[in-house]
Amino acid sequence: MGRIKEKPLASIGQFTPVPHRVMKSDNYMSLSHTAARLLWDIAAQWGKDNNGRLLASWAKMSARGWKSADTLHRARTELVKAGFIYQTVQGHRPNKASWYAITWFPLVKLNGYDAGVEKNYRRWAFENTSLKPMIGQALVAIGPAIGQGSNTVSPTISPITAQKTQSSCPTIGHPLEIPCTEAFKQYA
Repeated sequence: MGRIKEKPLASIGQFTPVPHRVMKSDNYMSLSHTAARLLWDIAAQWGKDNNGRLLASWAKMSARGWKSADTLHRARTELVKAGFIYQTVQGHRPNKASWYAITWFPLVKLNGYDAGVEKNYRRWAFENTSLKPMIGQALVAIGPAIGQGSNTVSPTISPITAQKTQSSCPTIGHPLEIPCTEAFKQYA
């Protein structure tokens, strides 16, 4: 039998290379499913000469199936905070979208970046950013402070005695017609 020749990668069409180091990182494992989906949608736009001009706008992402602008905003914020994408241009209304770069690729030098973008861009930023809370914010004490936990609440040693008070209700009449507190006084 003859051996089947495999087609080169160029023949399968455009694809997005994602290093295993991205998908095996702690931050990637900590991403919400919507943020991970958005990362793939942004990465699908990547080309060798446009890293820094990738879009995550509502107009672009609604065409890719996103249904909620609020969910998109939260996912985009999570990706920036986690270091997977880096904002190169701040968008503004009415028709200027923000631009982003994927941090596992080098930043392409393009015209129009905001001031300081090239200087502050960090490649592989997701490896140096933690999504876990900082020390002091991870645990919130619910119980008493140290030194106050040893005091226990227990009943008193003496028996509880009822206090007899004089009622203003008359005790004359049938026991079923007498108010409840008066009925118990008659039989006590």
